[in-house]
Amino acid sequence: MRILLLLLSLLYLSFSLEVKLGGPITDIAVQGDKVAVSTENGKVYILSAKDLSVSAEIDLPEFTDFTGEKQKAKVFSVDLSPSSQKALIVVEDNLGKRSVYVYENGSLTPVLKLVNASRA
Repeated sequence: MRILLLLLSLLYLSFSLEVKLGGPITDIAVQGDKVAVSTENGKVYILSAKDLSVSAEIDLPEFTDFTGEKQKAKVFSVDLSPSSQKALIVVEDNLGKRSVYVYENGSLTPVLKLVNASRA
């Protein structure tokens, strides 16, 4: 019986989906048939909820840290609109502050710059 249970568990795990993203995940938002996944490496991925294929990869602008070096912006929060056509993204920016961006139709637009928000 234990062997059968082990074999069924292995079979179940063999059918799981795997998505390789460029860094540790910081936030996930699901809306309709879309999934938005943000990473610490300044990227947000928009995935299809059915097969987890990447439909958009959003590169966020780098910022200058307190030592004067360019860094990839850590994404603190991501959310999708009810229509799942827009994504709201909160990222790290200069002076330890945050900036809020809206992604729609392939373009990234800043909404708020240098604020203290960590979630949107």
